[in-house]
Amino acid sequence: MVADTPVLQITGYQNSGKTTVAEELIAYAACHNLKIGSIKHHGHGGVPYGSIDSKDSGRHLKAGAAIASAEGEGLLQLINQDNRWDLEQLVHLYSGLSLDGILVEGYKKENFPKIVMIRQESDRKLVNELTNIAAVISDHSGIPAKEPSYQLFRSTEKERYCQWFIDFLRGRA
Repeated sequence: MVADTPVLQITGYQNSGKTTVAEELIAYAACHNLKIGSIKHHGHGGVPYGSIDSKDSGRHLKAGAAIASAEGEGLLQLINQDNRWDLEQLVHLYSGLSLDGILVEGYKKENFPKIVMIRQESDRKLVNELTNIAAVISDHSGIPAKEPSYQLFRSTEKERYCQWFIDFLRGRA
């Protein structure tokens, strides 16, 4: 169920390291025998690379299907052309899977617990603009002006933030 599956967002501006950290967290969780589902917000417009439009499923879409998917060798691609998916719908879709956690890359304005990536000094404003911050990973020291209510990691502390993620999944962070 969604309520039982921890959801964590990784947010930040473009080229802030979101995808790299997501890969590290997923790999670390996998080494601890935890199954993570990932959701990436494709915020740059257009169809993500590897579209199923050119496959038979694309023909189904052209014929008027509201949703179509293709599965092969364990890879599932899904297209919904009826409307846009919001994050709540995607999390609900994932709730039917046997996962230990859901890692979301992007969707800054959603209210799930999140890691905020701070690569440049100008990115610091995100800490004041975003809600439900669980952790900050930064290339800069001294992000908070006061004692933060979130965990603070340097970008070089991979082992620490990966272990924090495991604790988060297990309800200990």
